[in-house]
Amino acid sequence: MPAPSTFKRFVEVGRVVLVTSGPSEGKIATVVEIIDHNRAIIDGPTSGVPRQAFQYRHLVLTPFTVKGLPRGAGSGAVKKYVEKADIVAKWDASSWAKKRASVSKRRSLNDFERFSVLVYKKQRRDAARKSLAKAKKSAHVTKISASLIPAPACLTRQDKGDDHVDTGAEYRPLPFFSVPIVHGICPISDIIDLMSRSYLAIVRALSGLGQ
Repeated sequence: MPAPSTFKRFVEVGRVVLVTSGPSEGKIATVVEIIDHNRAIIDGPTSGVPRQAFQYRHLVLTPFTVKGLPRGAGSGAVKKYVEKADIVAKWDASSWAKKRASVSKRRSLNDFERFSVLVYKKQRRDAARKSLAKAKKSAHVTKISASLIPAPACLTRQDKGDDHVDTGAEYRPLPFFSVPIVHGICPISDIIDLMSRSYLAIVRALSGLGQ
């Protein structure tokens, strides 16, 4: 059993094509008749492409087709079917057409307009670079602040009195501005002391970065 074909676009009546050479270059048309293995008759009454025989090597097949178009239909019928299928709007909305329009517009710029585009791109790169540097600095400050927050006395003291409950867990650096307020673990005096020392540690870290 032969393997299924991977081709999805074929030269057929109703196939919308893009003209790549001649006076109609860049415009779309519809195949209305196949002459032989080298040429087909195309017609583009809605895009300004006159009815003519065209070689396949100067055409590019698009993913759009005009369903139900009769073979050898006249320009009036082609226009009716194309408008009914809304082919022009679909083509204009495709990424292919938008990219071609962008390239065409870029090629039509004069020297001053090209310079303006160059300056705009440079400004955009500088803004992105500054935003990235600011984000990295903020992340660095947060990391330093978290690592400098001291452990509360109730979790580090060796002598465990009646007011301390052994959780069996190893203390780790706490996130920024977090306080281990857990009932029965830390008395209020240790929590106040922790907040004071954490604030001083953060101030020292920020002062060091500003120098």
